[in-house]
Amino acid sequence: MATDMERHYREVLARMELGDKHFDLLDRQYRELRAALQLDCLDFDRFPKTETKVKEELARQADRYIEFGLNGHRQINMEQGKFKDSLIALACFQLENFAGRFDIPVAVLGQVPAKDIYKAAGVDYQLGDLDVRDWPDDPQGYVTPQRFYLSWMDTGVFNLDRKVEDVRTNLAPDMRGATESDGSGLYVAHPRILEHHYVDFPGTSVGSGHAPYLHLFIGRPEVGYDWVDCAYPEFGSALCGRD
Repeated sequence: MATDMERHYREVLARMELGDKHFDLLDRQYRELRAALQLDCLDFDRFPKTETKVKEELARQADRYIEFGLNGHRQINMEQGKFKDSLIALACFQLENFAGRFDIPVAVLGQVPAKDIYKAAGVDYQLGDLDVRDWPDDPQGYVTPQRFYLSWMDTGVFNLDRKVEDVRTNLAPDMRGATESDGSGLYVAHPRILEHHYVDFPGTSVGSGHAPYLHLFIGRPEVGYDWVDCAYPEFGSALCGRD
């Protein structure tokens, strides 16, 4: 299934009477632009591409989790060194088709309720006792793993002012909507994102017809929820690569 951007490329090239030989160049330039845009709101100045750099980034993220005491969560209960080694062990090469699309490696504590991670990181969690679950209509039946796992993500900046339901409808086979668990890891790793834009999580459903989001409310980070058929210019749906 072609992505919206790929269809747009080919329409532009057709109008210019240019063939597919120009597609790869246009695609590469677009990916470079996307990468530069995302770096403005991340806590590193260069995407980790090699396994060594990914390990360094996961070590940094492990320190952040430890700072919030999450290695001692009842679902983990690990000594700091073992916990850090466990997250570093998730490191792997970025898949070629993820480059320029999903450039941000995020260690996720899948066995820990997302609300506990948000609360430990100082985020107000407003979903309470609502029915929060993985999006049941994911085209490949994605279910959040109940273990440590690595997500290659974007920040949602490329889906600003798009409805969650539209993002879900246009998922390519190698992408999935970020869940609230992915989002908890993204926030722990890169809290400055909220200074740039707010993030929807299309991989999670709240009740009937809602999805969660992460934003600032009176200067404080907060997880709330809204209808999936709403769109706002300061909100964008985060996506993950599907391998």
